[in-house]
Amino acid sequence: MILQALTEHYEDLLALNKTTKPGWGLNKVSYGINLSDNGDIISLLPLQTEQMRGKKIQLAPRVMEVPMPFKRTSSPVAYFLCDNSGYLLGVNEGKSKKAEEYFDLSKKLHLELLSNTDCPAGHAVACFFEKWDPAIASANPLILDKWDDLINGANLIFWYKDEPVSNDPEVRKIWQEYYDNKNEGHLIQCLVTGEKTYLENIHPPIKGVKGAQPTGAALVTFNEDSFCSYGHKQGENAPVGRYAAFAYTTALNKLLADWEHVQH
Repeated sequence: MILQALTEHYEDLLALNKTTKPGWGLNKVSYGINLSDNGDIISLLPLQTEQMRGKKIQLAPRVMEVPMPFKRTSSPVAYFLCDNSGYLLGVNEGKSKKAEEYFDLSKKLHLELLSNTDCPAGHAVACFFEKWDPAIASANPLILDKWDDLINGANLIFWYKDEPVSNDPEVRKIWQEYYDNKNEGHLIQCLVTGEKTYLENIHPPIKGVKGAQPTGAALVTFNEDSFCSYGHKQGENAPVGRYAAFAYTTALNKLLADWEHVQH
């Protein structure tokens, strides 16, 4: 079965330190929100790198290991430490009310995880969310300078003392515990591993599929009533656990990224 083969491939890659652990993934990041000790923005650090695109060298976002985002569907979901400007800054062209909603979700998540930490990097992020006001963000000269990129979906990541906040050991531990304990849905027997575990109802997206949406495609999906059986919804029709869903999509995404790299 293809999902089992991909899961086994992921485990082989993990044993060779060639992929990320559950809870972490690779994402394209354009800017670092460089914070002071008390959460003020010092600068927006450009993280793009020169990459060959066809016969031309162009600036492209840097691929970085970040806390693995839960898949967004029709409902907004905040990602930890790395996200677009709507969630991290509350600015989004023409959708100010939506951006405020996104920022509030992000603020709630980050304060939940970081309010009580003693590590300076986590404290800086918590201070940022406690004082940042999206209503006046567009007047900030640092934001205005990168405005076009920011409102067009560029990803940002929090930065502190010359490195991403996600590199801080204490912050990584906080995120890992949150990810590992975030059990939602109901218990099922995973059709990939055979283990009793929590259902992953919506699987992570597959990037780099020709003809698919830029946000990614789904290998296992049931988004029409005609695809469903016995009253099941979404992933209940093919019960896959959270670990297996992460593993097979991570393996397939790496295979596609490697293939894209060869093509270029």
